[in-house]
Amino acid sequence: MLLQPRDRQVLETLVLSRCMSTTQLGRLFFPLHDGSVSPRCRLRLAQMAKAGLVRSIEQPSTRTAGAKANIHFPTDKGRLLVASDLGHDPKDLPAVASPESSWSFLEHTLLCNEVRGLATLGAAKTGITLAHWLPDYALRKLHMRHPIPSEADAEERSPTIVPDGQWEVEAGASHHRFFLEADRGTIPAVSNKRHRDWRSRVGLYLAAERSGVMQDLYGGHRFRVLTVVPNRGRLESLKAATEEVGGKGRFWFVVQEDLSAESFYTGKIWTVAGKPGQFSLLW
Repeated sequence: MLLQPRDRQVLETLVLSRCMSTTQLGRLFFPLHDGSVSPRCRLRLAQMAKAGLVRSIEQPSTRTAGAKANIHFPTDKGRLLVASDLGHDPKDLPAVASPESSWSFLEHTLLCNEVRGLATLGAAKTGITLAHWLPDYALRKLHMRHPIPSEADAEERSPTIVPDGQWEVEAGASHHRFFLEADRGTIPAVSNKRHRDWRSRVGLYLAAERSGVMQDLYGGHRFRVLTVVPNRGRLESLKAATEEVGGKGRFWFVVQEDLSAESFYTGKIWTVAGKPGQFSLLW
């Protein structure tokens, strides 16, 4: 297969994202005005699979939901090619995802990549600049390289929160820092085991802000936590739990199906802890 520049971009994105669906790749690299998946996208992915660069599987589906878009993974051969293109040691690339990974991990990874894709395309459509995006594995390394000692004991590390993603945008003269929480409803909003519920995650964000962790790690204390949830009922539960522990204007929520490139930053689709109504992220 003679790889075209766009093929190499697709393969690099797959490696750095660990896995993506046909729909996600089509939206980013083979966009059509009607939002459907380009036949060209399917053809190039099939050719890359035949060349041993990509491996694809079907998503689990139900009879009522219908067939879902395939999931694509870079093979070892594909990873080596990307490492060579980027001038990296393959060991420096993110951990491999594969068809053998747990469905819980794959579903979460796909959701994070969905939000990232919409945030990236939304920035272009809105005329703002997306400065950078750090995925969860990069944030984990960042926290490992810069541990923050607790106030009580300099030898003891204070608990920190590792978001599912972090990015910044520049809109005119203003700068905005966002953290992503990709929620699939797998942890309770409120539980007797406080360290395992949503309230504990909110508490960690608030503690990280008070202790200066956010300033030390990300270069600023101003931020918003954007949580993408599967349905409205889940949104209301997390919003109430957030307000219960004192989390207010920093915590924003949206139902996944309301997100699009067009609505991401300027659509009034976001619900804010401590406030009634719905708001847009910018303007």
